[in-house]
Amino acid sequence: VYSDVDEKSKHVRLANEAVHIGNSKAQESYLSSKKILSAALESKADAIHPGYGFLSENAEFAQNVIDTGLVWIGPKPNSITSMGNKDVARELAIKSNLPICPGLKNDELNSNDLEKKCIDIGYPILIKASAGGGGIGMQIVNNFNELKSAIEKTKSIPTSIVTILVTIFLGLGIVYVAGHAQSSTLHDAAHDARHATGFPCH
Repeated sequence: VYSDVDEKSKHVRLANEAVHIGNSKAQESYLSSKKILSAALESKADAIHPGYGFLSENAEFAQNVIDTGLVWIGPKPNSITSMGNKDVARELAIKSNLPICPGLKNDELNSNDLEKKCIDIGYPILIKASAGGGGIGMQIVNNFNELKSAIEKTKSIPTSIVTILVTIFLGLGIVYVAGHAQSSTLHDAAHDARHATGFPCH
């Protein structure tokens, strides 16, 4: 599928079949689940791979694809929902005995011993809204006064940007980094998996 802005893009020109789904505004093309599903059905596609960004981490879209009878190539809708919330993802990691950074959950932010808990974690500390991508609501603090200010600032982010504002993730920050490493895994319905080489993300 492609929008007006990608009409002459290489991937569109080389595709065996390409379906136009709207103008250059993402809301009217790549973020329109209705148009994408219509394109898939009209072209008699068997499956939908969401690509990256846009609707790729939208649990509702994933469920709509499945409900339409198409194969959804991606995580299950409930997995998308769980991984989209840092607190839920953290709890799942703990239950799976995975190593995690020390941190605090939302219900601990108003405790009387919050300052002591932060000292135990160790500064600098990373403040992150539990939902929303792209580093939204992310701040690094070096002392308790900065921490209190950062918490209030993160809670005040407009709801149009961050879905869940009242939960703030605190994690240990030993060094400042300009990027992180990512890796990809491919899984099929038979539970076979392949690991792709990791790459830096800045």
